[in-house]
Amino acid sequence: MKPASATHLIIGASSGIGLACARHLAREGSAVVAAARDKARLAAAFPNLPAEARVAVDITVAADRVRLAGVVPMLEGLVVSAGGNAPAPAAALTEERLTELTDVHLHAPLLLLAALLKAKKLRKGASVVWIGSVAALSGEPGNTAYTAAKAGLMATVRPLARELAPRGIRVNAVVPGLVDTPMTERLFAALPPGARDAQAIRHPLGMPTPDNVAAAVAFLLSSRTARITGTCLPVDGGFLAG
Repeated sequence: MKPASATHLIIGASSGIGLACARHLAREGSAVVAAARDKARLAAAFPNLPAEARVAVDITVAADRVRLAGVVPMLEGLVVSAGGNAPAPAAALTEERLTELTDVHLHAPLLLLAALLKAKKLRKGASVVWIGSVAALSGEPGNTAYTAAKAGLMATVRPLARELAPRGIRVNAVVPGLVDTPMTERLFAALPPGARDAQAIRHPLGMPTPDNVAAAVAFLLSSRTARITGTCLPVDGGFLAG
């Protein structure tokens, strides 16, 4: 008898890394619940998914988190890839922008996890994967707010891994370098000419693609990593090696 498919909830599934993760897992035979803010983009990205597996939700909104935790089935995996960035010097940082970035990159993922745990939607043996960033480890000027938010999220990996281990739930993060996504294109569009080439040089194996990141996420979700928890796995083309 063929084993039942694992079910994975992907946050931020309508574009970039989240989209690549959802498609990669679906190709591997997983049942995917794709969640993102834009209902139309979700429908366009996943026309073959049943409507109940496409959930329009903003995880920074408390009511949406509770609703999502209520409608998803039992899960073997959670991937959180929602977010955005707009670098600015420290002198231009506003309370509104700092709150926006910490809400989406730190507060919302943790509060969503709390909602899923309260609803008992994560099975024993489930795997949680945050999408971090090398920015949290490298110290890029003009990127303080985003760096702080991602560093905060990555800092939760170890305490959560220890806390949830008795339930058999693993917690890890994948830490991409600069990935070729729409968000990255928007960043380069706001920078001087030549910025892309300068960043490419800092990734000696090449800038990772969304599919490179998705493969690492799928690895951490799989039973092959049943004894791996509390780790932050770089997928950065050698960025941190330099």
